[in-house]
Amino acid sequence: MVTSRPWATGMFLEHYKHRLLQHIEIMGFTTQQISEYIKSALPQGEAKDLESYVKNRPPIRGCMYIPLNSAIVVTVYQDRQASGCPLPTTLTELYTALAQILLVRYLRGHPELEKGSQCIGIFKDLLVPCRVQTNFAELCKLAYKGIVGESNQVQLIFKESELPADFDNLGFMDSVTELYVTRGTVSSHNFLHLTFQEFFAAVHISTMSPADQLVHFQKHEDGRLNVVLRFLAGITKLSCFSSEGASITSQCFTGGHYSHECDIAVNSQLVNWMFETQSKNVSALLNVKHGTGPLTIKFKGGMSMLPMDYYSLGYCIAHSECQWVLDMCELHTLDREMIEILVNGAELRSDTCGRVVGFIG
Repeated sequence: MVTSRPWATGMFLEHYKHRLLQHIEIMGFTTQQISEYIKSALPQGEAKDLESYVKNRPPIRGCMYIPLNSAIVVTVYQDRQASGCPLPTTLTELYTALAQILLVRYLRGHPELEKGSQCIGIFKDLLVPCRVQTNFAELCKLAYKGIVGESNQVQLIFKESELPADFDNLGFMDSVTELYVTRGTVSSHNFLHLTFQEFFAAVHISTMSPADQLVHFQKHEDGRLNVVLRFLAGITKLSCFSSEGASITSQCFTGGHYSHECDIAVNSQLVNWMFETQSKNVSALLNVKHGTGPLTIKFKGGMSMLPMDYYSLGYCIAHSECQWVLDMCELHTLDREMIEILVNGAELRSDTCGRVVGFIG
């Protein structure tokens, strides 16, 4: 049996087409089941509040078909209700909040690690006590090694011998011990979920130089890095491009300039990166300087556009000073519902913002 993320399905089917007898997809929660789960986990008033919130936040709602992610959203909601902090709006904010919650819980169970220890901000909203900073860095490095290793496959399981000496997973990994007649006991370790591993891999990359971060963004076509780069965009705010004096479109997306049709071309992946930054000036991310006049952006979505992609697109349009042209030849999933989601992403800004000036195709 081979399991994979959706992006790798085609590769496995092609490579093992004579050996794979069945292709099975776990569908996860339906919309109704997500609602039922929220109602079973929270009091009536809070359940209604959370349902209303996620309904208007496709990036959060879109990940909840995975039962674990539904549990994560509920956990973060409960924590934010208690602390009075705002709810997350992006995938990066969601996993940052959860990482902080789990880290605090772990430290409460290990007071010797927490007592009298100052915290260091790894990045905004993620604080790690000095006493566990080394362990946390090793955890992130291990996650990175598993995602971006020498092989073309993601490493999910780590042997005891692959872990650093005196390694403490800080509660972010599971450990399994098996007994063999010939080898005795053998321990293996894995992250609580692949998305955790991808998040910590992104944290590790964020500690690298801007030039090295840029190298990783340039590998955006590698499916293994799809979620990692989304997290990295949210963590670093895509700052490596400005630090290196690089254009995000020319560096990452070849053929990104259309001299006759438009000034800049973007796709759903880039739009999601920009959404994760929560920048109020998308034009600056695209290296469009204020006062240069209206520029036209051509958006090419692709056949697999999801609700969260349309929401991100709406956000980017509203927070730019550019004209946008949507390529209808590729927006196969654009219907009335998706248009409403796109408008919701725009949040009806009252000040000067970007606008859709046409459709082609």
